[in-house]
Amino acid sequence: MEEKIFLDLKGADYDKKLIWHTHEGFDVKPYYRAEDLKSLKYCLTNPGEFPFVRGCKTTVNDWEIREDVTVENIESANKYVLQILNRGVTSPGFKIKYKIIDSKEKLAQLLDGIEIDCVRLNLLAGKDTPQISAYFIQIAEEKKLNTSVLKGSFDFDPIGNLTVNGNFYTDEDEDLKRLKLLLIKHSRPYHYSVS
Repeated sequence: MEEKIFLDLKGADYDKKLIWHTHEGFDVKPYYRAEDLKSLKYCLTNPGEFPFVRGCKTTVNDWEIREDVTVENIESANKYVLQILNRGVTSPGFKIKYKIIDSKEKLAQLLDGIEIDCVRLNLLAGKDTPQISAYFIQIAEEKKLNTSVLKGSFDFDPIGNLTVNGNFYTDEDEDLKRLKLLLIKHSRPYHYSVS
C-alpha cells in the first residue's frame, strides 16, 4: 500500500502532503492499519475494564437519545419536546433562559403532557436551578410519582459560570452554599444529578 501512495505522490514529500499536524503537536496519518494499534494495549480491554475506553457497563448497553431545546417561549418549547419525544428522543433537555420559569405553574406548563417518570429529563437553568428544582419536586410530589424512578439532571455550575463569565452567579460563598443544598436535596430517593 505504501508503494502505491508514494507512486501517486509522484515524488512529493509524504509528510508534507499527507500528515496532518494538530495544534497540540500530534501527527495524524491519513490512514491507520491494525499493526498501528498493537502498541495501544487499552484497545484490547473489555467494557468495564480500566481505562474504560469501551465504557463502564458490562451487562447493558442502553443509550439515551438527547436533544436540548432552548426555552424562550414555554408553550412552543413544550410542543416541540412532545414532538421529539414521539420521534425517539428519550432524554430531552430544557435550556431555560434566565427568569422564564418563575413559578411552579410555569414549570408545570412547560412539562405538560410529558411523563416525567418515564423519561430522563434535563433542566438546564443555571442560576435559576435551585428554585426550578424545588418546583420540579413539588410537581412530582403533587402527581404522587414514585420519586425513586425519576431520572435526569439539573445544572448549577458556579465554577463553570466563573470560568466563562468571570463571576459567580451571586458570590462564591452563596453559590457554594446553594450547591451543597442542591446536592443534599437531590440525593436519594431522587435520582436527579446536579452538573
